[in-house]
Amino acid sequence: IDNADDASVFSHPADESKIGDNSNTAASVDALLEFLPQSQNGSILVTSRSRDAAFRITGDTRDIIMVDPMDEGLAMDLLRRKLQGNFNEDDAKTLLHALDYMPLAITQAAAFISQRSPHTTLSKYLQDLQKSGADSARLLNKHVTDTRRDGKASNSIIATWQISFENIRRERPSASQLLSLMCLFDRQGIPKPLLDCRYQESDEIE
Repeated sequence: IDNADDASVFSHPADESKIGDNSNTAASVDALLEFLPQSQNGSILVTSRSRDAAFRITGDTRDIIMVDPMDEGLAMDLLRRKLQGNFNEDDAKTLLHALDYMPLAITQAAAFISQRSPHTTLSKYLQDLQKSGADSARLLNKHVTDTRRDGKASNSIIATWQISFENIRRERPSASQLLSLMCLFDRQGIPKPLLDCRYQESDEIE
């Protein structure tokens, strides 16, 4: 169960007024927590950014495993595995610090560098990230308000995404326009007819 940050989703029963009078649906008003299997033959892995939510779901502090941020050594090992090449260790340390040692941000940065190698190096990526006045650098210190996110969470992932998106916008403007349009919809409810032939490059228009 991923991102179980709101324990009330599991502990509050469904709204009976939406169920109807059919007695066969009575079980559906139970809280979701009632449907989590209780067995000695397996385990349920729950991820949460809320210790309170984790306790309410597991019911035992002994079952809560705190996952601390990566330290520099682990982050460097991850970067080495993802890049699989030689790079300046000082630049790597600076980049890892800028990305707050976030595994997803490190993975995204390494994927971008690897895909565009040899034109993009770790040093070049770091320069893009640190450009004064650029959106990618400002995002590192910008607190983006989102009630679904942990207020203390790092914005480094947004910064690495921004660099990738700016590259897409330069190389394929129509793709960036499609992505901008798609972000307005639920990821599982994007209407395909709305996207068909919506944006095209000038050399694609017949």
